[in-house]
Amino acid sequence: MPCILSGIETANPIIGVFVANTKQIMRSGRHSPHYGPVASLCRALNGTAYIFSPQDINYRKQQISGLYFDRKRGQWMKKIYPFPHILYLQGGLEKLGPKELERFRLAVQSRKIRPVSSPLEFNKWEVYRILYGRGSLRQYLPETKLFRSADADLEPMLNRYGAVYLKACRGRRGEQVMRLALLPDKAYHCCYFNEKPVARKLKNFSQAVETIQGFFRHRGFVVQQPIDLIEYKGKKVDLRAEMQRNGQGALEILGIPVRIALENSPITTHALSYRFEKFFLEMMGYNEAALEVLRNNLSNLLYRIYQSLESRYGPLGEMGIDIGMDKKGNFWIIECNALSAMVSLGKAYEEKTVLRAFSNALDYALYKSRQQRSEKHKN
Repeated sequence: MPCILSGIETANPIIGVFVANTKQIMRSGRHSPHYGPVASLCRALNGTAYIFSPQDINYRKQQISGLYFDRKRGQWMKKIYPFPHILYLQGGLEKLGPKELERFRLAVQSRKIRPVSSPLEFNKWEVYRILYGRGSLRQYLPETKLFRSADADLEPMLNRYGAVYLKACRGRRGEQVMRLALLPDKAYHCCYFNEKPVARKLKNFSQAVETIQGFFRHRGFVVQQPIDLIEYKGKKVDLRAEMQRNGQGALEILGIPVRIALENSPITTHALSYRFEKFFLEMMGYNEAALEVLRNNLSNLLYRIYQSLESRYGPLGEMGIDIGMDKKGNFWIIECNALSAMVSLGKAYEEKTVLRAFSNALDYALYKSRQQRSEKHKN
């Protein structure tokens, strides 16, 4: 493995991995998807890597109560750390209110902490409009409307498609996604994920609208055409492509886990995951030639999506892109994630692939830093 932090000014760099909740990691022990990468980074870097979440930050004392894995004890332990030199965002920003988010951003800026990638959290409606503006990508986008009123935006699409997906403009890991379907008896069926799949029958449109309003709680959301996704043993399937820029600034596809939804879940997040090759060759019966065509077509689409969003937001260190494939073999762009926890990648691929994700991210942070220093010297 190459020296990830060659060229950094400090001899013992401190890397902070920012997540939504460290308590969940402590409960999951060595089975946490963060265990392998962080433990391996500590060995490879001859530096310090720790995990922390919003509640672990003490701004007054300018310190963080971070997590590290004690191999002798076989468990996660807490330790007081200074603020890191390099910040790897793996989620958690959505847990911060506006004031706390601004406080965190100011702390990062004032201490000149290097984010691995932009802390930007995508707005689904904005991303849709950017991609729709690229004429060559329109055919891959399901019809999507920004919700303004039930009569104008929800009811017509329900009547057109028989079902819709409702997604918060800002939200991660499927926590703000609902599927609403019109039933033959004029009632409605809705399902969403709240720690586990939840399904309800709603007797009329008014009750459906009331349920939606309670679910989103004044958050903006979009109404989206459903996709007739391929299935495996009666369960919906989609693809999560993990893409990154590496230490040379080159864009690469790290892996494409295939996700199989849980029963009654409207989404494939929190689902079973398989390697791309294993799923299509062994489980779907593709031959090598058909798999190669599929992979090339998909890769071409993924690069176009990534570069289209960079044309709007500037260079992005990494992105998770959710792609649906319908029963006719057509690809659909489901969602783009600025911050990916790599959970599906960790389930489907070996530890060295997840470690490569972390090392790529840190290498890219240093690549950007070198570029910035070079530009300053020129000026």
